[in-house]
Amino acid sequence: MDLNRLLADAGALLDCPLLVVDDTFHVVSSYKPEGFSDAVFDGAISRGEITYEVASLLSGPAGQAATLYLAIQDSDIMRLFSPLRSGGLLVGY
Repeated sequence: MDLNRLLADAGALLDCPLLVVDDTFHVVSSYKPEGFSDAVFDGAISRGEITYEVASLLSGPAGQAATLYLAIQDSDIMRLFSPLRSGGLLVGY
């Protein structure tokens, strides 16, 4: 199963938007439910990367170690960021 399909299935099951970014904060895959609209989320998809402000929060020690629940500037929707690891190495969020 490819990542896009996995994200679509998980997002549909959870009924929430999902975004996967690599360790350089570039968008690898995304899913958003029908009718969902958020300028920050849509901007990340169109640019192909998350904002510098969010990347700087994630690149600090707290962002690399644990799941973070954050408010993002210019959006009323809270974000949950979880590090993705493979073999103990951080590969994305």
